[in-house]
Amino acid sequence: MFVGGLFVSVENILTEYRNKEVAKKIIKRIHETAHELYQKGIDTVKIMHVCGTHEDTLSKWAIRTVLPNGENQTARIKMVAGPGCPVCITPVEDIEFAVNLSNAGLSILSYGDMIRVPGARSSLFESKIKGADVRIVYSLHDAIKYAIENPTKKVCFLSPGFETTAPAPAVEILNGLPKNMYILSSHRLVPPALEVLTTHPALNIDAFILPGHVSTIIGVKAYRAYFEKYKMPCTITGFEPVDMLMGILSLLEQIRDDKPKLENRYPRVVTEEGNVIAQQKINQVFKVTDGNWRGIGNIPQSALELRDEFDDINVKVIYEDLFPQDEDLREIPKGCRCDQIIIGAIEPNECPLFLKQCTPETPIGPCMVGLEGTCRIQADFSVSM
Repeated sequence: MFVGGLFVSVENILTEYRNKEVAKKIIKRIHETAHELYQKGIDTVKIMHVCGTHEDTLSKWAIRTVLPNGENQTARIKMVAGPGCPVCITPVEDIEFAVNLSNAGLSILSYGDMIRVPGARSSLFESKIKGADVRIVYSLHDAIKYAIENPTKKVCFLSPGFETTAPAPAVEILNGLPKNMYILSSHRLVPPALEVLTTHPALNIDAFILPGHVSTIIGVKAYRAYFEKYKMPCTITGFEPVDMLMGILSLLEQIRDDKPKLENRYPRVVTEEGNVIAQQKINQVFKVTDGNWRGIGNIPQSALELRDEFDDINVKVIYEDLFPQDEDLREIPKGCRCDQIIIGAIEPNECPLFLKQCTPETPIGPCMVGLEGTCRIQADFSVSM
């Protein structure tokens, strides 16, 4: 990649952002700033990230273990995971709908963790065991190939994810799908969720680390309306340990100085405008609607549904009669506390099922299924230790 007009190898970038001595210097500054916060009467700073990959970085590099814990006259820095796992927040009604479609004879194709995530009564994996044509693919492009190779089958691609994963299906749809191909859109938008998290009475968030991948698509500008309304300290960061540490330090300094900012600490990838071409493709294919987030509820203007001109591939329109009509579908399995984990209200180890009945091998809640789920990441980290 090019940095400052010069070609820099990925290996050199990783070395720079994993530099032990640089990390030590940043950690020292974090502790010094936490001491200054303590002197100002602040005993705890709660920072939420909204990205599963950030949780992976925090866990893999044990970053929480080097942050101030409230001892030695420092403020405690508490890092909490928000709804950054797209699989975890996929509405239960969409999963049940996909199950109904598979039972009706449609071929359902999606990503691996979507196949395993539980619905209210069943999962696509269970449908597959019973004989339904449910398949794992890496992309809509793979699903299109399958539809072309099987022209007598009705093929539906379950398309979940945040802004990061929306451009690719948008391009494929604009290029034209096979006549036997349908789309179940379950995309969600991050900025509208920030307001819900900020105003939630049980969370008391002091600052946000904003998602790097999403920000690559939507740019810094997408958060400005939220920031201007709430003046919440926000920083966009990357996914290497130095990225995360610099993001944390940036937020602590904003709080110390009482000068909240919307900072971009990931300029090597994220720009003010974002990926304009990707945004255009998304807007050509999708319309913004209200949307349900599993474990959170309805968030206004937070979902991407296919525009009316794509009704001929919109499985929600064509198979409307198979969409679940239950008014009270259980979103979270009995005994599971994923609804509270998704919003960062509790840690995974506070759920009575965590690493007991609910494990990566025998997942019960969506947060243990999704590869970006908080429970799954922290379980993998616990096992690796």
